[in-house]
Amino acid sequence: MDHREPVFLRVFGVDIWWNDHVTLTWALKLFYVDSCLYLLILGLARTSILCFYLRLFPYERFCRLCYALLTIVATTTVLFIVLAMTQCVPISYNWEGWKGDFGPVKCLNLNLLSWSTSAIGIALDTTILIIPLPLVVKVKSTLRRKLYIISMFSLGIMTVISSSIRLRYNIMYGDSINITWDYVDLMIWTGVEVSTSVAVTSLPSIRLMLHRLFPGVFGRIFAFGGHVEQDRERYLKSEAQNLDVEGLSAKGITRQKADPNRSGRGYEDGNSTSSNRSESHSSQHNEYPFQVSKYTTAIDRRQHNHSHY
Repeated sequence: MDHREPVFLRVFGVDIWWNDHVTLTWALKLFYVDSCLYLLILGLARTSILCFYLRLFPYERFCRLCYALLTIVATTTVLFIVLAMTQCVPISYNWEGWKGDFGPVKCLNLNLLSWSTSAIGIALDTTILIIPLPLVVKVKSTLRRKLYIISMFSLGIMTVISSSIRLRYNIMYGDSINITWDYVDLMIWTGVEVSTSVAVTSLPSIRLMLHRLFPGVFGRIFAFGGHVEQDRERYLKSEAQNLDVEGLSAKGITRQKADPNRSGRGYEDGNSTSSNRSESHSSQHNEYPFQVSKYTTAIDRRQHNHSHY
């Protein structure tokens, strides 16, 4: 038999007793490998979406939520892949057990494993789909552009729908004696679920491709990235300024508005002397050895230049 032939199309959709032994064994071996790849692809798709969220929205609470979800996704993905690989011991029973004379074997409850995987997957997909919506709505943009942005995220609904429909066909999984016939619908909806998951993760790259190929058509509609980068810059600048205010307040230094006649020269320091300002500047670096962004360096440079006046 030529292994390059589409054995799935030759085996599945036909009663098991109408398949020859060699083709059936090869198809079940591929089915075993695909069941592990299915879990891996879904886990990577969820990870990709969460990493995309982290790039778009730098807000502290949202990032913490994304990191928590990343931990859950990684843990459940590894766990379910290990369980799928060791669902029956010896492993060769997964594609040779249909012969009926394999010998002693230990198997997990495959039906329960399938239901658990699907239920946790639906819960994670729904959570990942919902968490960015409040931030997207708050983005300063036109209503039309917001609708396009939301519709881009809404494609993830298809993943949840296909996963929910797939639950219906989990009933026969692990309990069928005619697997090449009873698993057909389950395999179809599994393919739909994986395809939509990959499509959702590819949307950001598709957006950039369309923007480059057709800038006149898709430039305004898909200009979401520019607004997000501006929001990120404003957020990082605000964080740097807040850090600077906290450092000055801890040393008893008041920070007033800059003199319009001295634009760009820094802030007035109230009653503090030049030596106190130098001490405050050095102690601030000791207390905050890290830099939030490039704006922290700019603020420190202005204060250092002002200490010589």
